[in-house]
Amino acid sequence: MDFNSITAGIRMIGNSVTKLQISNEIVDLGTEAQKSFGLFIHKPQKESSDVGFMYSEVISIEVHIGDEFTGKTSLIMDIEGAFESVGTISEENFKTLVALNGASALLGIARGKIEAISSVIYNTGKITIPFVNMIEYYKEISKEKAKGKLNDNHSRDRSI
Repeated sequence: MDFNSITAGIRMIGNSVTKLQISNEIVDLGTEAQKSFGLFIHKPQKESSDVGFMYSEVISIEVHIGDEFTGKTSLIMDIEGAFESVGTISEENFKTLVALNGASALLGIARGKIEAISSVIYNTGKITIPFVNMIEYYKEISKEKAKGKLNDNHSRDRSI
């Protein structure tokens, strides 16, 4: 079994955190802390490949916690993944797989990294980002583009 394959037609070549910014004033993160999360999925970019198709994709996550009384935490992370086509698949179908399955995989990877990083920042507690239904995410993006609130590059952050 190929453990690098996410689903039929797509394989993750690798991923990397390309941006990480943290500021923190909180010692113990309680469950009652005010939290806001933002997700921005950048449009997949075609890369050169000798065989099949290859696309890279970046997702950006923002986490803001706290208020002026309890202190604040801000965490901003960009994570980039590279994906290649497997087997016979059209470029349009592959690009859709990268947008949905690739973004889902990157969000799961980012979730683990954010939990690990935040667990060593706080004396107690950690940041756990929520699951996101990617199909609903893209439906909301389409609605906002139709209303003229977004351009084709999804230039506005989405709260999750």
